Amino acid sequence: MGRTIISAAIALSLLIGYQLAEFPIEQASHQSEEASPDGRAEFEHARLVDPATGEIPKNIRMRELAFASSIGMNNAAREGELEMEFTQVGPYNVGGRTRAFAIDNSDSDVYFAGGVSGGVWKSIDAGASWIRVTAPEDHAAVSCISQDPRAGKSNIWYYGSGEVSGNSASKSFSAYYRGSGIYKSTDDGDTWTLLEETAALIHKASDWDAVFRVLVDPVRADSDIVMAAMSEGIMRSNDGGDTWNTTLFANDAGFTDIQVTTSGTYYAAISSDGGSNRGFWRSTDGLNWTNITPAGFPNTHGRTLMAIYPGDQTKVYFFSATTGSGTEGNSLWKYRYLSGDGTGTGAIWSDRSAGLPDRQESRHRLNLNNGYCQALGVKPDDEDMVYVGGTNLFRSSDGFQDTLNTDHIGGYRIQWDSNFTYRSGVHYPDQQTITFDPNDPDLMISTSDGGLHRTYNCGESGFVWESMSNGYVVSQFYGIAIDRATAGSEEIMGGLQDRGTFWTNDTDPSEPWTSVRGADGAWCWIEDGGGHQYSSTQYANVRRASINAQGELDDWVKLIPNYMYDGNYPFLFVHPFTLDPLDNDIMYLPRYNTDQNVHEIWRNDDLPAADNEDLSSWWKIASGTGIVTTITASEKDQGTIYYGTSQGHIYRLTDAHTGGNQTPELISAGITSGSYTTCISIDPYDSDRIMAVFSNYNVISLWLSEDAGENWEAIEGNLRGNPDPGVPPALYYLGDGPSFRWAEMAMTDSGYVYFIGTSVGLFSTRELDGDSTEWKMEGANTIGNVVVDMLDYREEDQWLVVGTHGNGIYTSNISFAENNDTVQGVGEFSKAGRVELSLFPNPTKDLIAINLDLPIDGKVTVLDQLGRPLDRLTLTSGKAEYNTSHLGAGQYFIKVETEVDVAVSSFMKTN
Repeated sequence: MGRTIISAAIALSLLIGYQLAEFPIEQASHQSEEASPDGRAEFEHARLVDPATGEIPKNIRMRELAFASSIGMNNAAREGELEMEFTQVGPYNVGGRTRAFAIDNSDSDVYFAGGVSGGVWKSIDAGASWIRVTAPEDHAAVSCISQDPRAGKSNIWYYGSGEVSGNSASKSFSAYYRGSGIYKSTDDGDTWTLLEETAALIHKASDWDAVFRVLVDPVRADSDIVMAAMSEGIMRSNDGGDTWNTTLFANDAGFTDIQVTTSGTYYAAISSDGGSNRGFWRSTDGLNWTNITPAGFPNTHGRTLMAIYPGDQTKVYFFSATTGSGTEGNSLWKYRYLSGDGTGTGAIWSDRSAGLPDRQESRHRLNLNNGYCQALGVKPDDEDMVYVGGTNLFRSSDGFQDTLNTDHIGGYRIQWDSNFTYRSGVHYPDQQTITFDPNDPDLMISTSDGGLHRTYNCGESGFVWESMSNGYVVSQFYGIAIDRATAGSEEIMGGLQDRGTFWTNDTDPSEPWTSVRGADGAWCWIEDGGGHQYSSTQYANVRRASINAQGELDDWVKLIPNYMYDGNYPFLFVHPFTLDPLDNDIMYLPRYNTDQNVHEIWRNDDLPAADNEDLSSWWKIASGTGIVTTITASEKDQGTIYYGTSQGHIYRLTDAHTGGNQTPELISAGITSGSYTTCISIDPYDSDRIMAVFSNYNVISLWLSEDAGENWEAIEGNLRGNPDPGVPPALYYLGDGPSFRWAEMAMTDSGYVYFIGTSVGLFSTRELDGDSTEWKMEGANTIGNVVVDMLDYREEDQWLVVGTHGNGIYTSNISFAENNDTVQGVGEFSKAGRVELSLFPNPTKDLIAINLDLPIDGKVTVLDQLGRPLDRLTLTSGKAEYNTSHLGAGQYFIKVETEVDVAVSSFMKTN
């Protein structure tokens, strides 16, 4: 078995990486049931950062997606090969972090919503039901969405991608979930195409990494003017997004925003990092700008949102994060245009910052979390009815001129607060957008990290929220668990970003899940037979619950004693733990002793005896170097456990279930590249055979040992990515490869199947063959390129459960094909042999006719040589026509999807 030889260059990068990997762990209260954006930031950065640079690689999201499109898809298989059909099973009633929302101006029953890692969703029945309208391979990081407001143009929509702050599905909280530019739809938002000039560049940071807002000029009919706010400034297109120019430079400001009145007057905001162009701006044509920043506005300001009062559009509110100034570090100013260029005596400014909420109780504060959660709205028929959102949502009936007329109307519920005016359990913290129905000023929709909520009386006291998140599946899972022992059991539990922990025993996609607890959910475990359920929130707040068959929480018990939190004994934001698969009365839990700079492994011998008062069954059984980031126990040999650290060290214990004070064996000397250990998968029939997964970018991420760590070989194979230009051969892993998250060795009745969850989807192989291992994408048309954070598997009925960070949970039973047709990646085929696809003329210079031998309808996708979608059109009665004149010379593919078959054929474009 081959072993990679470490070079001096690799050794140096590892040394630097190990030093950078010593990240801080929060000393947080174990009582907290609130979400924690700051802790999430550190966690995400630690597990994704390039250990040699301390940074997440520039534009890596677009690069890894482009790379993933070149990997073969397991669409069909030869006889005896793997065949899986994945079903999204929810959570049906659990929304997620939503930064984009819009109502169709021509039909107020049509809603669009965008999850920050879940794609664009559409409802045609005012939020009663939802369908995802972005394709699985489209970039899912939706940051904003808007409609062309002009007459006869309401079919045209745009959405921007990429988030500077807040999302954890591939990037850190503070370092972007980088986008891929702007997408456009011309068919009422049913299909979307990436605007080519906004596509993020492959080997450098792009102007289009994060799009804060996109909008269309409402006045000009002679050209299609589209404006976009991005980190680099305000961009303008005169041709519907085909070409772009900078109209207001922001010098990589970090935050910008843009709004426009119905008469075509623009307002822009650029954060204080924007150099000489920082501040607030006004323009009557979107080309020439005047700085209107008021005297006395704080010099340091981050994200600013603007809201134009529809009843008198000379009036605009500006809501800013101003650390060290304003109220709780927040500022609100009101602007009124009078004359001229809107400066000096041509305008009136009013500082309303003193009227913003100033609350002492943390769950009741405004708290924008540095722009992580920020919303602003003004009621369309009342300029003084103003709404501001941060962690919580507040309303003022006098435009925040004072604090006497302010109500807490959303977010966390404070039972004893007399200003608390909404019903419990319906709204959610961390506000993102505020939108009013264009035909009803009393109907307001709020989006947050909990999804979508609506009220019909936004100006009244004591109003009621209703959830619109049923079927809007954009939930972001960190951890999942199933009953591994009971064939046919549908019991699933999972920990979600922002949303806590949810549970179900019914995988019908339309069945609601049960909320077990709040905060940020993390690792979980379900006892064999489903007797008890174990969940955790941030910083190892582990509890045991008893959930009955009706989904009711009968009781719960905390499992971590207070002394483990005393002094300097902290835990990770998403902290690992495991039960012993051969004795579910035993739990293994790591923690880090910062006084002695060592980790400790603790064991609880008698979980059934644990209660809230008696937590005496914990024993320290081992200690070593590094912060433990993953832990797992053997299903074959009791007491054999493996655990890994943030520095790439892997340890082994062989009698962890008995005794104490053991010396763990360091077994990772043969691993020459790696850092944050996110998963160790143990062969269920051979405890010496393990797979180690490292989640950082620009490391060798996947390793196999068949002798308990004596020897290791890299098995990334065709998933390792393409090296950056100029990288020496020894550092081939510095490139566009994805972040690896989880591995599963699944034994089936036909042998092993190996699964890998990554930042670009789920992959499988039947054979591990070192650098020649061939991985194929699973669920390309269902799971797609969404981040897969964790897997769980039950051998008895070959049931695989997939936890994604953006589109909920998918399940499939592993089966093996009986037909002899094969499809691997992009090629020419008919999946089921039921249709024949012909293209004429081929080669072609312009038009090409697409014909099936059956008169059926379907979807047509045009793909490049790497399988990336270029255009989409509709097949009607087996026929379609495609104009190729805009394509460069070369080979392309046509994929036709119908209800009876999928067919692909190639054509050549000539000049």
